[in-house]
Amino acid sequence: MALLSCATSHQPPPTVSIGTFNIEWLGDGIEPEQKPRTDADYAAIAQLISESGAEVVAVQEIENDSALHRLLRYMPGWHGALSRGEHRQNVGVLYRDG
Repeated sequence: MALLSCATSHQPPPTVSIGTFNIEWLGDGIEPEQKPRTDADYAAIAQLISESGAEVVAVQEIENDSALHRLLRYMPGWHGALSRGEHRQNVGVLYRDG
């Protein structure tokens, strides 16, 4: 009689870290009632997101594509998309490569 071992490796399933960030009026600075964001502001926001450990981040209060693309210039390896609404503040998603 032969005994067979059916050893299985139990690897944990892949995980994804998800975060959210209300950036509070991340805009292009054209609206007169909004304080323009500086390059240092964009760099600091990008660093916070990049160092958060999240692989996907929901973002709120993004004025437009210009503001989103400006932020992504400080985030190599990240991509993003915004909602297409009729609002002055939009929501979107940022995600890392891979």
